[in-house]
Amino acid sequence: MSSGKADEIRVRRAALPSRSEAFVEAMRKNKNLMIRNRKKVIVSTLLIAVTVFCLLAIPPPAAEAATGMVTIDLGALGGANANNSADAATDSQWSYDDTTKILALSTYRGNYTLHGTNADLRVIDTTAENNITMNGVNITSAIDDPCYLGDLATLTLVGNNTITGIGKRALVMGGSCTINGTGTLTATSTTLFGLRSFNTFTIGGTATVNAISSADYGIFSAGSPVINIGAGAKLIATGTAGGVDFTGLITINCDGMATFTGTSGPGFYFNYKSNLLGSGKITMVGHGYDAIGFGGGNRVWVGDQVTLEIKNNGAGETHNFEKASTANTHQWKLTNATLISGNLTDVAIVVTVAAGETGTIQRIPIPPLATDVTFTAVQTGGTSGTADSTGIKLTFSTAVTGLAASDISVTNDTGAVTVGSLSGSGNTRTIALTAVTAQGNVRVSVSNFGTFNVTTATQTVAVYKNTAVPPTDVTFTAVQTGGTSGTVSSTGIVLTFSLPVAGLTTSNVTITNGTGSATKGLVTGSGTTWTVVLLSVTTQGNVTVAVSNFGSFNVTGGAKTVMVYASSSAPIVYDIKDGADGNWVKGSNNGHAITVGAPSSKVTGVNVDDNPVDAGDYTVTNNASGDAIVTLKAAYLETLDIGSYSLKVFMNDGSASTTMTVSPAEDAEEGGGGSSTMPTVAVAFVAVLVLGVLAYMFAKRSKMK
Repeated sequence: MSSGKADEIRVRRAALPSRSEAFVEAMRKNKNLMIRNRKKVIVSTLLIAVTVFCLLAIPPPAAEAATGMVTIDLGALGGANANNSADAATDSQWSYDDTTKILALSTYRGNYTLHGTNADLRVIDTTAENNITMNGVNITSAIDDPCYLGDLATLTLVGNNTITGIGKRALVMGGSCTINGTGTLTATSTTLFGLRSFNTFTIGGTATVNAISSADYGIFSAGSPVINIGAGAKLIATGTAGGVDFTGLITINCDGMATFTGTSGPGFYFNYKSNLLGSGKITMVGHGYDAIGFGGGNRVWVGDQVTLEIKNNGAGETHNFEKASTANTHQWKLTNATLISGNLTDVAIVVTVAAGETGTIQRIPIPPLATDVTFTAVQTGGTSGTADSTGIKLTFSTAVTGLAASDISVTNDTGAVTVGSLSGSGNTRTIALTAVTAQGNVRVSVSNFGTFNVTTATQTVAVYKNTAVPPTDVTFTAVQTGGTSGTVSSTGIVLTFSLPVAGLTTSNVTITNGTGSATKGLVTGSGTTWTVVLLSVTTQGNVTVAVSNFGSFNVTGGAKTVMVYASSSAPIVYDIKDGADGNWVKGSNNGHAITVGAPSSKVTGVNVDDNPVDAGDYTVTNNASGDAIVTLKAAYLETLDIGSYSLKVFMNDGSASTTMTVSPAEDAEEGGGGSSTMPTVAVAFVAVLVLGVLAYMFAKRSKMK
């Protein structure tokens, strides 16, 4: 190669970076690219997170209320007008079925005006929060519940309106409803209630609601309803059976006027408690019955401002009005009848209204608010298929008082029980079950009681029944074996059963000393013949042998008296040559051994705390000197609790006694397993592994630099 060409190549090479410089430059560019990509990933992740958050934070669109008012002429329904609905401009949908005679108001928060007369119709408010105006409505129908209002419905009354139910109830309020306006509504039933309420309802404006029943109560409501009657509004209830019938805790806030009349019964009947509050007037009229009817053990609380008027057209009545709080004392006054005045103390005051008189009671303290309480219910004492439930345990959310058995209802479902007495205190109560006739579910409910408002719905509780085959009755006889009076001790008691049996264990047999004294050993045998080993007989005479029920057998005939024999020679007391008063540690692999100064051939049994040890739970061997070594197996010792025990080894001519202690595993130092070094080894191994990884990473990083 010419020198000029070589010089040109050297110049070109000099202009190029070295290999090491190129590598460093490539690494720098790659690092910058990774940083830029990481930033892009972070920004993209943040954008996605913000988008998801916004989507989750935006609530779903709420159901829109109807915007227009639709007017329905009830007299024009049917025929060509059947199954028609409002046009789109009103946005309040409805339909009429000429076959079922049902007018359905089906738009959420719809606006409807009803007028006209229809002799065979049922109006159903099928959605929530509808606004319905009745202006001159006249419905007489044999269909059940001619008018049904849904939850949170508002009914505005204009003019006179009537609903007559020939079948059942006239007006039904399926939820919390409001009635207002300036008109009147007369709801009449010929067979049941004029008005049936399932929840709280309010009457406002100057509206008047008149509920009438010619066969039952004017108004019926269950649960714990609140009835609000505004100033200027009126609620009138008249019924043959009574004016109103309330179950549960009833509260009437009356700032207007309420009149409850029973034409052949009480004006105001309730099964629990009633709070009569507000600043208006409440009148109760009874004919041939008390104006106020109690379901038993109930009371009336009347507020400071309300006026309660009792009109008695029967034989006279007496009531207890209770003070709910000691914070205030108010004057009690009964006018137009026996005059009662003075400060109310902590006891109830008795008010008597004579026949034909009208009493007005004012100024009674407002009762305290009831305490809400919940409960759970579970069966006790039973096991599915093997043992009958003995009770139902109620656990309340707080300590309660005043709960009676009559406040608790247990209704059979797939299971069937017979209920007994109620016991318990604080936050627990137990209803005894005197019989379980069918395994399965029962329903348990608790009504409001005392000052407690029970908010828990009916509970379903599984109850159990012993469905096993009934046991077989057997009898037995008992005689000693192996002994001769005055010379040879009895070695056992033979039990002979009337039928072949199985499942008899040592714990089923009890020997009670009488004039004789013997120590029970193991029970062995099969079929009809079983033997109770006697480890020793210290006194000749009678002992009593009893056998408890076992397996599928019911032992009848009572205990037996058996004569046992004792040897004329005194029993030998053998020495414990090794292992006396020993200690065994839980978790040890080895058993607990003692050496007895007698040959193994003489050993007949072992007792721990006077309980025979099964032959499979110990071993007997001889040492070089011919002494017996008795070893309790570790598996048996693990079944014993921590503590001290008596240990006795029986020979055919005497016994040897000592004690032993079972200690917890953590006390072990030697022979009992001791403490393990495995955790220390594991920690050391992990530490070395971590240090090695760190050293490798440090060396690699230094090499890269």
